[in-house]
Amino acid sequence: MLVYVVDKNGNPLMPTQRLGKVRRWLKQGQAIVVGHSP
Repeated sequence: MLVYVVDKNGNPLMPTQRLGKVRRWLKQGQAIVVGHSP
């Protein structure tokens, strides 16, 4: 699964497959969910 990442200004960055890193960012408040699809 790919996770699409945007920076603070809303510019798209490279997608990542490191789900653990993204989960950690969400838990620490360093990231927010912008959108999702089921």
